[in-house]
Amino acid sequence: MDQQTNSDIFDYSISPTMGANLKEAARWCRFLSIVGFIMMGLLFIGGVVAAPTIISLFNSVMPTPFPLVAGALIAIVVVVVLFGAFLYSLLYRFASYTRRAIEANDEALFIKGLRSLKIYFIIYGIIAILGVLVNITNLFR
Repeated sequence: MDQQTNSDIFDYSISPTMGANLKEAARWCRFLSIVGFIMMGLLFIGGVVAAPTIISLFNSVMPTPFPLVAGALIAIVVVVVLFGAFLYSLLYRFASYTRRAIEANDEALFIKGLRSLKIYFIIYGIIAILGVLVNITNLFR
């Protein structure tokens, strides 16, 4: 009985309604990923524009040599932008692969899209857990 249940689960067929819902979800994911790419670009530009001001403020507060800290600040902005771009690229890949899979009725593309979405949610879930832990530790300070 268990063997029959598993084969029914994995032998999929997408109804027109399911396909329409998946295509709409893919469109929203594509929109959100493009907005995310734009935000990462703005964050990078803002970091580049604000870096001299931040560096001069740190130099006025700390008279010690600041080039190492300035380099670390710039590196942090670059790492955050690259990490965000990676996350949004996973979301964009899901949207692209899912849309093409539904249009071409291609299971391999659909699996690639779902794999990208799974990785996106794993990473996002880890970030959310870390954020909750940081907030809990700050609560007891």
